Amino acid sequence: MDYEIIEDITLADIAIKVRGYSLEEIFIKGGNALVSLMAQDPSSIEKTEIIHGEITSHELEILYFDFLNEILYYKDAKRLILMPQSVEMTIDDDLFRCKYNLCGDKISQKYTFNIDIKAITLHGLKIYKEGDEFIAESVFDV
Repeated sequence: MDYEIIEDITLADIAIKVRGYSLEEIFIKGGNALVSLMAQDPSSIEKTEIIHGEITSHELEILYFDFLNEILYYKDAKRLILMPQSVEMTIDDDLFRCKYNLCGDKISQKYTFNIDIKAITLHGLKIYKEGDEFIAESVFDV
């Protein structure tokens, strides 16, 4: 498991922490954690749909928030269950840019869901560095 549940941040929602040696890695691990909490067997998700996107923000935490919300948007609005395939991060003049590829399938009866995550919250959202590792903490509204 590439994420850990944080027990002491919230009672009703799910808080997670991911670690990685790059921003790209924590974005991918955060997206995978989001889908892994929802889908009973994320490894069974077929790769029939590919979505390419780009988002920007002047704040890294808001970019991470927006990235995770992209995954929820496609689940809720387009009925797609998507996992991050690749992420490319750049920083230009205090503007963080994230280009991503999400890959997955249309939601159907072949997939079983444990919970429905409704939103990513700003509560408890932070990205920081500890030694050589980047760490992202986020809270999901269920």
